[in-house]
Amino acid sequence: SAGGLRLMEALLGYDRVILIDAFYLNPETNTPGKIHHLNLDDLRSISPTQHSTSAHDTSLITALDAAEKMGYHIPGEFSIYAVEVENILEFSETPTPAVAKAIPVVVSQILEEFSFSTR
Repeated sequence: SAGGLRLMEALLGYDRVILIDAFYLNPETNTPGKIHHLNLDDLRSISPTQHSTSAHDTSLITALDAAEKMGYHIPGEFSIYAVEVENILEFSETPTPAVAKAIPVVVSQILEEFSFSTR
């Protein structure tokens, strides 16, 4: 799990980025395993993440905005696949059944989006 600054540094210099991550927005409407396909503008419209591994870190959006203002080349195209999880604060080496079921669906969507062959 990387914070916004570390993730931003890893993305610098690329033109196109695919991000796959856990997603938990609203406890009343959360549906574990539900897949959201987002872009950077969608991410901007969502409240910034409160989860960070450090008090000295920030959200990915804030980090990317700062990098762009400093003249760094940030990716022009973001394709974000966010899978809703039951609990964003619990870490495990294995996904829950709902998330495990979503994984091959996300892979298929990415292959379809970028016209990769599944052969």
